[in-house]
Amino acid sequence: MSDPTDLDRDVRITIAECIRDRGAVPSLAEVVSRVAVPETDVAESFGRLAAARVMILRPGTTEILSFNPFAAGQTGFQVRADGRDWSALCAWDAFGVAAALRSDGVVLGHCADACGVPLEVRLAGDAIGALDGVVMQFALPAREWWKDIVFT
Repeated sequence: MSDPTDLDRDVRITIAECIRDRGAVPSLAEVVSRVAVPETDVAESFGRLAAARVMILRPGTTEILSFNPFAAGQTGFQVRADGRDWSALCAWDAFGVAAALRSDGVVLGHCADACGVPLEVRLAGDAIGALDGVVMQFALPAREWWKDIVFT
């Protein structure tokens, strides 16, 4: 495959299919085996997709940390949707998990302030329901999130 745009599309679709099929972000090796192109080409595609903010790689590696909005491992934001448990890097992504799955869901997390109160937000259709008095606050303006997306 000589066109990087075609390869990037195929890699992106393959990653999404892996997430949908088994509920987990795939490794580079798994994507290579599914798209049947050399590992170096897929690794370069990972780099382009990360630069385009489609996914986040662990620094200095080709290991996927997050294929937005799906996190690769356990985080402080869990989502129960579409019959499975999912992880997201932040509350904003947690809402995106249910939306990407086109499913109602429940977001579980904890207050990031010192109180650490458990939080549960129900997502049903276009409605969002939370505990009384819960406020979702973003410490940084959205325009600054990608300066340090993992921290954000």
